[in-house]
Amino acid sequence: RAVQCSLSPNLALIKYWGKRRKKHIPATTSIGVALNKLRTSTTVAQINSSQDIIQINNQQLSETVIYEHYRPFLDLIRQRLRVSHHFFIDMILNFPLAAGLASSSSIFGALALALPTLCDVRLPSSTLSSLARLGSTSAARTIFGDFVILPAGARYARVWKPISYWSDLRVIVAITDHARKQIATRAAMHLVQRSSFAYRGWLWSAQKIVATARKAIQKRNLEQLGEAMRASYLGMHATMLAARPPIIYWNARTLDLLHLCQELRLKGIEAWETMDAGPQVKILTRQKHVARIAREIKSAGEKVEIITSTLGAAPQLKNVPFSSVNQNDIAYAR
Repeated sequence: RAVQCSLSPNLALIKYWGKRRKKHIPATTSIGVALNKLRTSTTVAQINSSQDIIQINNQQLSETVIYEHYRPFLDLIRQRLRVSHHFFIDMILNFPLAAGLASSSSIFGALALALPTLCDVRLPSSTLSSLARLGSTSAARTIFGDFVILPAGARYARVWKPISYWSDLRVIVAITDHARKQIATRAAMHLVQRSSFAYRGWLWSAQKIVATARKAIQKRNLEQLGEAMRASYLGMHATMLAARPPIIYWNARTLDLLHLCQELRLKGIEAWETMDAGPQVKILTRQKHVARIAREIKSAGEKVEIITSTLGAAPQLKNVPFSSVNQNDIAYAR
């Protein structure tokens, strides 16, 4: 048999940036929600092979890529589940990979959920979150579908508020570039921690930003939350600009969208932007503003792809027939 997991990337409204020590322990607290319109569908099966076989969007990964990016995580999974066999893994993403849309959070979150299910091992949510974190720190948040918090220094995330607590929130994802970013998030983070004089200031300010954001969510105060979000992502990118060499993910369309959000807020439209390590812009707003913001982006002549998403979908797990897995790939693995 095979197991399929459909899961959304988790958007950090308040960012974690930097690690305290090994095993992806976050240096700062993050608060995130799932972007329902973006999904990663992952199918896993056991294979009789001496190596794992992984393909993403119908492209098989090389042994080198698997060894560098996936094998350490899969070995830890095997150790935790007390199994020795290898896996065939097929992942389909409906959004750009490695482009600043938290694709790694959905990839490793889905694997952390699907592989124990495949091996008939039941684990508590805290353990599943901790396993996902071993692949990508932000993946610890993806196994939950509500407002999720991953505290600084923690090994797993937890649900903080149900998404129904603030159900009219929407995110407009403006994709300015579909290409894979030149500097991976993990490499950027390491460079910042080694060389950016602004990083110490980031650590000092992060705790205060989190406190403000939590109060804003408790009061459903979008302006207060938006200001905290902006302080968080701008502070994160400031550490990158101060790195040596500097890291600049933004492009011209990125900057145009940031200016547009500021103009919209001056007009009374709630358009609060945030960004991750990449050129894409995510705009947090209410349902009543979505159409207006989308029209403004299009009328400004911005050549971007617009995706409007509700928030908070839980992961979906199901058994699928073994025949649904590509038999040619299984044969190749043997």
